Amino acid sequence: MLNNSINAQDKKSIENTYEYQLNYNRTFKKKNGGLLISHSFTLNNMNDNFQNDAFSTFFKGTVQTTELNQLRNQSNDNLNSGLFFSGNRKLNKKVNFRFSNSFYVFKNNNIIRTYDLNPLTGQYEFLNAGLSNGLERNGLNNIAGLTSDLSIKKLTISPYRCYNSREVRYSRWSSNY
Repeated sequence: MLNNSINAQDKKSIENTYEYQLNYNRTFKKKNGGLLISHSFTLNNMNDNFQNDAFSTFFKGTVQTTELNQLRNQSNDNLNSGLFFSGNRKLNKKVNFRFSNSFYVFKNNNIIRTYDLNPLTGQYEFLNAGLSNGLERNGLNNIAGLTSDLSIKKLTISPYRCYNSREVRYSRWSSNY
């Protein structure tokens, strides 16, 4: 049975994000078509320090005291970039041709390190391998599509062909293996 517990927590976070999007849109009047190109980019870094100090007294027959002094450092690095383009071309009054492609690349890295307190120095210096791990994820995704529209009076037929390619790699590590 818990009789007394004193907990102190301190959290400090720093996060930086850089992001942009660039778009280009063009309509071709003489050739009856258009083009759209879009690029996006995001770079995000977050560093989080969470300090947890707890002193607990338990009464279950005999008095037992536990003390916990840990610092958890979590780091997230994320990179995302995408390129999209589409175009269309009107071949005649009845036939329209469209194409599109979306390409996306990402890299995510998440690391958690837990340190225990060194009672001699008062600093969090001892890596706690059982509570430290990481995950890295890299990949790309590509989607390409072709469409043609055939209009016959009030009826429009639009066959569509899509190609999707995806590759993702995961890498996980832990200090206690």
